[in-house]
Amino acid sequence: MVLDPNKLKTNIKNLLTEKAETYEDAAQNWVDAYVDYAGDAKGFIYSPTIPDSAKIAMKDTLKTYFENVDAGTAALAALAMANALTLFWLTPPIVFSVVPPVAVNPLTPPATSVLISALTAIFMVIGGTEDSKAQQISSAIDTFTKTVWVINTTPPGTTAMLI
Repeated sequence: MVLDPNKLKTNIKNLLTEKAETYEDAAQNWVDAYVDYAGDAKGFIYSPTIPDSAKIAMKDTLKTYFENVDAGTAALAALAMANALTLFWLTPPIVFSVVPPVAVNPLTPPATSVLISALTAIFMVIGGTEDSKAQQISSAIDTFTKTVWVINTTPPGTTAMLI
């Protein structure tokens, strides 16, 4: 498998139509939606091994934002989402591996500023359908995710973008 923006769109549309009961549930739902999508990524021929710590970092960042959303703006919402997704990939780094193990790790932070700009523009527009919002949000997140570069440590120095 490779990253499927339609899977992400469906996951996000479900988030927008099925409201969570608590902030923690809302954050966990976003994590689950993203992990379902990101788990299909390929760096070279390798698949990601997503540790619980990456999921927790993303969840905690989103939960903190959701708890304070009343004081938020579109820009703060975009910043929170971008920070959560960046932490997901880099705290600790997601490892891409095969059997026998070959470490392939994220090399550089993804294009967080690009995601912040795109999501701010999306979040500033009130209205639209869940389908149209899900399409816009998933497109921005898919573009962001595909800016993650990984390095193959065997042989050293080989790099590739996620697909």
